[in-house]
Amino acid sequence: MHQLKVVQGKSEEINKDIIRVHESERKTSSGKKIKTGMVCKVFVGRTNKSTHAILRGHLSEEEDKQNICIDETLREKLTVAVSKSYEFEFREASRWWGWWRWAWNASDPAYQISTRIAVVLGFFSIILGLAPFLLAYFKY
Repeated sequence: MHQLKVVQGKSEEINKDIIRVHESERKTSSGKKIKTGMVCKVFVGRTNKSTHAILRGHLSEEEDKQNICIDETLREKLTVAVSKSYEFEFREASRWWGWWRWAWNASDPAYQISTRIAVVLGFFSIILGLAPFLLAYFKY
């Protein structure tokens, strides 16, 4: 777990589910480095809350290494407050399931809508693809 101080996220990243953490702190509990732009599950020790987010590095070199930049939407999900320190744990999300869950529950409606449309269309495609086989099976 990483002890980090919560600061306000950048205004241009509001509702983008981006968390900015210094590279030295962007590691799993086993010490594996997490590449920038990866979807991760973020846990907060004190609140026992978690959410999926994209982890990126700080935008400026002046940013304190012990700061974690989180926008208001994610702070509410994690129930953390600005200027307070918490223990954070990062886990890489699986390439398919974790990334899909992030997009399904994203704060930005553009990600949500496109993911939900893709799921609905995929479901209907499967039904339409199986329809001829099912009709032939039940016909005889």
